[in-house]
Amino acid sequence: MDYGRRNTKKYSFRCHDLKELRKLAFFVLYPLDFKQRHGKLLSILSADLVPTLEEYSHLLGIPVSTRMPFSGLEEIPRSSIIVEALHLKKFEIKAHWMKKGGLFGLPSIFLIKEATTFSQAGSMDAFEAIFMLLIYGLTLFPNIDGFVDVMPLDFS
Repeated sequence: MDYGRRNTKKYSFRCHDLKELRKLAFFVLYPLDFKQRHGKLLSILSADLVPTLEEYSHLLGIPVSTRMPFSGLEEIPRSSIIVEALHLKKFEIKAHWMKKGGLFGLPSIFLIKEATTFSQAGSMDAFEAIFMLLIYGLTLFPNIDGFVDVMPLDFS
């Protein structure tokens, strides 16, 4: 009796070292206010396993069955929007902008340093913007270890 080959899929998941992000979480002065602004994303830093689609839905507050969170057809943000959102100077981002594994982005070590600097200076809006980018880029949607990738932008 020939049952044929089973159709199986192989999945691999990255287990990132969250030590640096957990250190940054200590700079969040008011966790409940942070939760109101950014949802339940701080809880992802205490998890050891990769979230399921349903857990992503819960963390991001987007119903899985009724809305596609990303279609790939979104407009590529202009570099000025990224600069403003991260509270950094254009030359700072340009100096650290790189291509890694075919993707453009910023090294996490640079972003962690900037988040720490903003936190110590009391610039909590800037700290939170970079901290959230790190959570999204390193834990929820990782591609390359130690690297937060974005769509190609022109920083010239």
